[in-house]
Amino acid sequence: MNNNSKKNNSTLAKFSFIHKPAFTIIEVIIVLVIGAVIMLTVFLVVPQLQQSSRNSQRQKDAISILVFARDYLNNGGDIASGAVTTDLSNRFVNYLPRSPFKDPSGVNYAFYIPGNNQYTSQGTKGKVTIGFNRRCNSAYNGFESAVTQDNNIAVIMPIEQSAATGKLCVEDSR
Repeated sequence: MNNNSKKNNSTLAKFSFIHKPAFTIIEVIIVLVIGAVIMLTVFLVVPQLQQSSRNSQRQKDAISILVFARDYLNNGGDIASGAVTTDLSNRFVNYLPRSPFKDPSGVNYAFYIPGNNQYTSQGTKGKVTIGFNRRCNSAYNGFESAVTQDNNIAVIMPIEQSAATGKLCVEDSR
């Protein structure tokens, strides 16, 4: 009998459960909730950061275009009053450096220069309006209605819609 009881004890030892510490269901749920909150935050914040970055690049591009427009005028660029947009736009675009400015979305910028009696503001990506003898309005989202004769330059560039108007206007006041 002694021999049999030893065999039974060793067989039971093989199948006995050893108590190991484990996570409770509450702890697992808490970890899953924290993970979900982190993922939600990432999915909400990252697109806004990307949009902000693209709009910052558009603002830098608008300022660069403004500098080139001022340089165009200072080097004898012609902006005859009342000039129709196509000819002046082509002359200005030919003055720009050969590496084209691109919208952060990857589209080449298209330039529009309105005549003195026109107001143009393109509302799609890559469409830039340059106003010679123009100023930005008080909201900095378009031109003032009056045309100036003091060599001001203003540039309107569309931005992504986190802003109220979807447009940005920068100016070089003289």
